[in-house]
Amino acid sequence: MQALRSSTSLILIGAGLFGAIVGAGSIMATLQNTARLTASLHDLGVESGMMRRRPPQAGDHWSGCTAVRRAGSAPLYAGEPGYSANMDGDSDGVACEDPGPGNHLSGRRFAGRRRGH
Repeated sequence: MQALRSSTSLILIGAGLFGAIVGAGSIMATLQNTARLTASLHDLGVESGMMRRRPPQAGDHWSGCTAVRRAGSAPLYAGEPGYSANMDGDSDGVACEDPGPGNHLSGRRFAGRRRGH
């Protein structure tokens, strides 16, 4: 009887370890897929003109809109790092906007920001 209990305990411990390994592997696979999906969606957003490749960051200072666009941070909104009224040709609080067709960033706000704030 003691041998049966030992055998049953070993089976249960083995099953528990197997389940933990499979569960951990599943979580890791999900995290990797999530990171890959997030990167793909970001790339799609940038290519479609719905997102900036590089959000403005503290300490940004630009020589002009060409540099902002080259860095992938255009457009810049009043109050964001790197914004300068000198780069806002129509004084609407949006600098370095691309008036070209298909660019949906012009006039859009990011992360809940409102124009002029």
